[in-house]
Amino acid sequence: MLPILAVCAVQEACAGSPDSAGEHVKFILENTSRQLCAGSVPYLNSYVERVFGFFEEPVPDAYMVPVHVVNESACRHGACYRSGDEEVFIDELDRSGVRTIGVLRHELTHAVIDHVWGQSVPFFGEGLAEALSQTADWSQISMQIIPVGKMLDSETDSLDYTAAARFVRFLIDARGLARFKRLFQASSERTQDSIRMAFVEVYGEDFDTLEAEFLSGAPRCTFQVDICEMDNAEPVGSSWSLTFAASCDDPDFYGSIGREGENIATQRTIFVESAGVYHLSASSPVLLARCGDCDEQFIPSLVYEGNVQLQEGPYTLEVTMTKDTVVTLEILRQTDP
Repeated sequence: MLPILAVCAVQEACAGSPDSAGEHVKFILENTSRQLCAGSVPYLNSYVERVFGFFEEPVPDAYMVPVHVVNESACRHGACYRSGDEEVFIDELDRSGVRTIGVLRHELTHAVIDHVWGQSVPFFGEGLAEALSQTADWSQISMQIIPVGKMLDSETDSLDYTAAARFVRFLIDARGLARFKRLFQASSERTQDSIRMAFVEVYGEDFDTLEAEFLSGAPRCTFQVDICEMDNAEPVGSSWSLTFAASCDDPDFYGSIGREGENIATQRTIFVESAGVYHLSASSPVLLARCGDCDEQFIPSLVYEGNVQLQEGPYTLEVTMTKDTVVTLEILRQTDP
């Protein structure tokens, strides 16, 4: 069966699909070279709500972020959130080198941050947005923790987004969200001196002391707002399996489809009930992410077939597809710890 959305993509004649607007996100599709999958808007609506939840803020009544998908780039890097307009502009629904709709997720995070806290210097603004949205392709992320002092007054072009994100999470975990909010809002002047002075004013500690603690060797990570939906976790005992059709038409899948192909993904959160060695097999490569604090997380591993040691606790499986197919997943416990 030829997916309806695929027909739209080929003809480039869609006036807007029924799922181009939701409760908190509304797409204005000027560029129709790619079309949204059935689950994209519901996924992004849910994500926006989870970001508000992270800030312990209720979602305002009638909160809506317009997303303009444009033919010609309206932003320096092809995607941006404009605070003055309270709108997102993007020239591609998906792009290579980042996770499925990762750029959209990142820019919507900026919209929520702006609503609850306002603006800050790029180091904190981009660091916080990336700490929540996890745009980067998991396979490209390094475990190495690097100094961030030289980036404090950087433009977005010279920022290491992952390093900034990890430092932001460290500050929030180590000193609390309320104090980080004060730092975020106090850092409006983009100079090393003013930003470093803000650290002293907010924390009573200089930046170098805090950075040394950050680099101390303890595990550092980002948040998992985009994955690990514990309300939907499926228990895994001695065995677990799942078979489903991967399709842009399926409301479980988010992403987009166009003339050059599909970029679609779905997630399953599972809860491993007993630690042990498990045999994982999948008909397509699947990324396995451990849910938890920084000492529990690990860089997600690509799973196709093989044994893996799993601890008791929650994990997310992220399935990313480039074409319609049937996907099978199976987890079988081999040994106890």
